[in-house]
Amino acid sequence: MQADLALKFGLNLSEYAGNYHEDSLKNNPPQEENMDKWNNYWGREIAKSIRKEYNPIQVIMMINNGKMDDIIAEKVIEKMRNGELITNPFKDKRSYQKKINGYETGYAVDVPNEKILLPKKLEECLLKNL
Repeated sequence: MQADLALKFGLNLSEYAGNYHEDSLKNNPPQEENMDKWNNYWGREIAKSIRKEYNPIQVIMMINNGKMDDIIAEKVIEKMRNGELITNPFKDKRSYQKKINGYETGYAVDVPNEKILLPKKLEECLLKNL
């Protein structure tokens, strides 16, 4: 979903929408929130790689004819096979917060028990996409 949103609306808006969705869920265990934000991050990275592989016209054409869904799916499956995505939030201890702050080591760490809040203003995200 994040790859698709990022290709259609830009990285900042897709990140804002994904974080807003995760932050607004009630009774969402912090481990699941961490997993969703981690995987959303990789979805945006997929969008970046697609933008490097294809020119903007090709991206638009493939979105319109439905081929982009297949390209995104292939890249998601590749990331799953490579172990880059979190598929079990209660066993996988990689931390989204540490990844975005630049000190993710790849080693298992405890996921915080409180919700991960990443305050961003919609206005900031929209302005970055203009």
